[in-house]
Amino acid sequence: TKNGIEHEVTLNHPLKVMTRNGNIVWKQAENIQIGEYLLYRRGFFRDSTEKEVFSKKDAYIAGMFIADGYLTGNGGFTNNDLMKKVSRWLSDNQIKHRIYDRSRNGKYSTTELKVSSRSGILKILQILDLPEGKSKDKFVPSVYRCSGKQIAISFLKGYVDCEGFFTNNSLEVTSASKKLLSQVQQMLIGIGILSSLNKKTVKIYPNNEYWRLYVSGSNFIKYVETVGSAILSRKEQFKGFDEERYPSYDGSEIIPHQRN
Repeated sequence: TKNGIEHEVTLNHPLKVMTRNGNIVWKQAENIQIGEYLLYRRGFFRDSTEKEVFSKKDAYIAGMFIADGYLTGNGGFTNNDLMKKVSRWLSDNQIKHRIYDRSRNGKYSTTELKVSSRSGILKILQILDLPEGKSKDKFVPSVYRCSGKQIAISFLKGYVDCEGFFTNNSLEVTSASKKLLSQVQQMLIGIGILSSLNKKTVKIYPNNEYWRLYVSGSNFIKYVETVGSAILSRKEQFKGFDEERYPSYDGSEIIPHQRN
């Protein structure tokens, strides 16, 4: 779709659409035309009535590992702002690790967290039900997409706290995995937030494919109100958000084809 949402369906799969003359009808996939709109139910996530498989804290940590963890070999984590949270969680689960300053060509480069053993990373994957793989192979495990609303919000918060770039009225996330961002996009729809997904060119990596998820306007306001952040500096940034100074209008609430 225009927003970058993909559906893999059979030709006779029925989908609900708004036609170009403004009518809402069911159509088989092979009969849908350019200019028609697929209908989505926003806000389909509900609070679970059963005991969750994970705590909200675990879901937040899982989102962080999907964003800035490397889940192959012995594994590790590379986000400086949130490293203490990860270190605390690892210690609580008795997973040995170390934090050190990594240098390149004799100069300080970044701080890195490294899990001490292969068994340690396997324990992380088991506790959080995460997949092992490189950045381009990452995806959101089904347990986080199919659990209650609060688990989904916690996972999204952890993921975006690591990977999100915020301005005063927008949010952007970049990844080498289109599948991952597509699933994040669907989860955002589940809590009532619309976004767009498109290809992104990264000049320093011309041979690699990257994708961008973008949230703006009224949907960005809803993100701030619904998901928010666990990072103190970002919480302060959100407090200073002025809707009158940074208008939220983005056209996402306009119903198409109403002239007909």
